[in-house]
Amino acid sequence: MVVPVVQLPTVGSVHHVNELDRRHQPAIRAGQHQVFHVIERAAIRFLLDEALVTPKWLLDPDVLNRLAVFNATAPLTQSQQDILADMLLPIRFRVLEDAEHLKPGSGMQASAYLSTIQGGLFRELKAPSPKIDIYRRNLQTAYVEQLKAFSGEIQRFRSFNSLIAAMLTDLSIDLRPAAIEGLKLLKRDLDSAEMRAGDTPSRLHIAQLSREIEKILKIRGN
Repeated sequence: MVVPVVQLPTVGSVHHVNELDRRHQPAIRAGQHQVFHVIERAAIRFLLDEALVTPKWLLDPDVLNRLAVFNATAPLTQSQQDILADMLLPIRFRVLEDAEHLKPGSGMQASAYLSTIQGGLFRELKAPSPKIDIYRRNLQTAYVEQLKAFSGEIQRFRSFNSLIAAMLTDLSIDLRPAAIEGLKLLKRDLDSAEMRAGDTPSRLHIAQLSREIEKILKIRGN
């Protein structure tokens, strides 16, 4: 039986399987690309469901007050943004596309990969009365900033990660159009959720992201 070890490098990485592995792991003998396709999707889902959600059990106010008297959200916010930036490295899109081209079903198209990430990051928008905590608001803002870089709108960057994203976007021929399409779909979902927001911070955050995306799309002529 193949037990997937889920870790960030699994997403959009190259795997080598030696003959001993093939002999003792029937699933790999049956189809190496299928096994790694399953592992890859499991890795993405794990990151979206575990690494990029707010770990409320870790956010005891008494503990946070002992760690910092200012910007107490920074350590977790930065850690999650680093994970997201790593997931969105253009080289990952390139490797996934190469795998899909060489062996259909073994990789993911840029649009599918981006759609999976976007759906996980903005799952709150599907709720009847969306409430988005401060950690998720920071993460969602960072995601839009990354897509802004991918789209080619390079007038202003908020982070080094988005600058690198813009510089490497051309590694994947499908990344820029996928990013623009993702922004359009996200704006639609944001606009739909704004009036349903469960609290004022969430409503203002949703409205701000919608305005930011609108500006990006206008600059890109979309």
